Amino acid sequence: MVRTVLILIISFFGSLLKVHSQSCIPAETVFKLNFGSPSNPEGDYIMKAGGYNKVNDKCPQDGNYAIVPQTYSCFDDSWHKLYVDHSGKGGNFLLVNAAENPKRLIIFPVNNLTSGKDYEFSFWVNNVLNSPKGCSPEQPVIEIKIESAEGKVLTTFNSGSIPQTSSSTWVPFKVYFSLPESSTGIFIRMENRVPGGCGNDFALDDFVLKICKEVVEEKAVPKKVETVNPSLVKKEEELKKAVLEEEAKLAAIKEQLQEIKKQQDENSRILAEQKAELDKLVQDLKAAKELLEANKKKETEEAALKTEEAKKKEITDLIYKRENPILETVKIKEGPFTISVYDDKLVDGDSISLIINGDIAFMKVPLSKEAQVVNYTIDRNNPRIELIFIAENLGTIPPNTGTLEIKSGNKIQQVFVKTNEDKNAKIIIELY
Repeated sequence: MVRTVLILIISFFGSLLKVHSQSCIPAETVFKLNFGSPSNPEGDYIMKAGGYNKVNDKCPQDGNYAIVPQTYSCFDDSWHKLYVDHSGKGGNFLLVNAAENPKRLIIFPVNNLTSGKDYEFSFWVNNVLNSPKGCSPEQPVIEIKIESAEGKVLTTFNSGSIPQTSSSTWVPFKVYFSLPESSTGIFIRMENRVPGGCGNDFALDDFVLKICKEVVEEKAVPKKVETVNPSLVKKEEELKKAVLEEEAKLAAIKEQLQEIKKQQDENSRILAEQKAELDKLVQDLKAAKELLEANKKKETEEAALKTEEAKKKEITDLIYKRENPILETVKIKEGPFTISVYDDKLVDGDSISLIINGDIAFMKVPLSKEAQVVNYTIDRNNPRIELIFIAENLGTIPPNTGTLEIKSGNKIQQVFVKTNEDKNAKIIIELY
């Protein structure tokens, strides 16, 4: 079979021809909604015609929405923690907990547009689901319908399933449409037709509508085209179109990756700040604990001192409440000596206190075969030492009895002491 090939030979001289591109380059912003600031929230009107209820809660329940600057610690941490909005400047975003039965989401008008122009509508979505508890979660799907003010559908868009991520991630979406010559306004309708209950929880932010400017590309028309095959020309055009589409997809992916990195950097910064705050809190708690322990120790020491002082006062009061007859006077040589007190007979539970020159040497000590010993010195500057025995109890066999032993050099002198609850015993030690 003979195939007829049409061969066109075009030979001419010409200047450059200007060809108008149909792609959109966003120019002037004609509408923007970023939901305001924590002190001045905005955008509530876009939800008025929807089926959701507004709440003032960073963790709205199913079928509710909130305009908030943050969300965290929601539903046993099954949601991501969002400490900032998409812009990272501390503004608000729209937080939606999808209803179990899908409802209308958003309807709002945009007026005073230029008719006959192309437009780009963009917005950001964050799938806030982190780790669902005991269920298979649904992922959000955003459907958009843009109509003229007269009700003509200009374009529709379906985001597809917006996947769950391991960390909070804002994902951009863009929708393009042409406004008829006869219209200057539009309605933007957003639907979420996936059931809630488990998953399908998301945040929206930064709604922007921009007018497109015409792209004028200069293409050089060859002076001479030889042996042109129309099928090859068509394939080349299709290939160029496919390349442009792939480049656009790569540009969108690059933009998403940049946004993800921006969000990850912001999360890292927030985590670093939280760690610094936690470290400071640990230091403050440590300092508070040390101060508490120091105060407790001081209180214990003061209580012990008061108790000791009370005991001493109790003993010294017994000197004035009881008789203090001199039992014996003992003469010793100048120099150091020891005073020992013990029970050399039947140990029956007697306890005594011993006062030496007004100071308490022993306080409420039990008498046993093992001596209680104190060292002392007598000299010309301190020639007379006064000992007062005070009975703290009478033991099982009254009165309170014990033995006082004074050892000076090689000489030992003993005094048998009897006391009771009416009478103390005073022993005087003097120099020869």
